[in-house]
Amino acid sequence: MVAVEDEKEDRQKEDKQKEDQQKEDKQKIKQIRSKYILNITNLIYKKNGDDNNTKTKTQDVFKYDSQK
Repeated sequence: MVAVEDEKEDRQKEDKQKEDQQKEDKQKIKQIRSKYILNITNLIYKKNGDDNNTKTKTQDVFKYDSQK
């Protein structure tokens, strides 16, 4: 009985570690995606000569990205 309980605990710990790793990976992906969207948006606005609105426009991008 003790071995079965230990095995259950080990499986629960492994599952918890996998869930934590998946959450970390999703967060990293979200950060990288936001960074690239920000860079691309800045490049577009700079190309169009709209440097003044770059900061406010990219904040809108972050709002949109965080809603997903």
